[in-house]
Amino acid sequence: MKESDSARWVSLNVGGKKFCTTLDTLKRQPGSMLDVMFSGKFDLHEENGYVMIDRDDKLFSYVLNWLRTGNLPVLEARMYAQLAHEADYYQLPDMRNDIKETLLQLNANMSRRDVLSGPFNVKLENPNFSDACLHRVNFSGAGLEYAVRSNCDCPNSIFDGASLNNSNMCCGNFSGSSFIDAKCQSADMTGANFTSTILTGANLTEANLSKANLTGADLRIANLTGANLTDADLTDANLHEATIQ
Repeated sequence: MKESDSARWVSLNVGGKKFCTTLDTLKRQPGSMLDVMFSGKFDLHEENGYVMIDRDDKLFSYVLNWLRTGNLPVLEARMYAQLAHEADYYQLPDMRNDIKETLLQLNANMSRRDVLSGPFNVKLENPNFSDACLHRVNFSGAGLEYAVRSNCDCPNSIFDGASLNNSNMCCGNFSGSSFIDAKCQSADMTGANFTSTILTGANLTEANLSKANLTGADLRIANLTGANLTDADLTDANLHEATIQ
């Protein structure tokens, strides 16, 4: 591709929505998937003059705006976690780092019964959160080994990178929460609600997920070696590249 071509406009169709941008914008992160796609070395799938990309259009709009401005939109924590997956897909490590920093700085709005905020860089000794109401709390990076969270109501919370090894999470509600790269070895999650929860890269080795509701959960590249999935509901769960033995 000639250097003068970098400013020319490109038409995209992402998930059915049409976008127009420049080659310079698409190639802003060297080595990214978009940079390689539009290097001129590959044939692209085009229809009616639009390059076709089969991804979520709304998330792509955030990716494209970040490429243009370097700024992230103001989103809920769960959406940042989804956007992080797109950054990984498009191989945009700088965007992934920006998202990580944003999540770490995020002060979630909590209900009056919430008792904790994060992110945490400390280890809590055998914390007991049984029956607690902890909506939208940020536990990123927290050391919560052997924590008791049975019947805990923790929807839309963030546990990215947290250590939950051997914790008791029986019958807890973690719907819509994010457990990216969380360590949950030998955790007891019997009957817990993980509907639409993001568990990408989570270590669930030997975890007890019997009767757990994992409907729509994102379990990509999760390690489920030795996990008990008896009667677990995995309807519409994404298990791409997950390890199950």
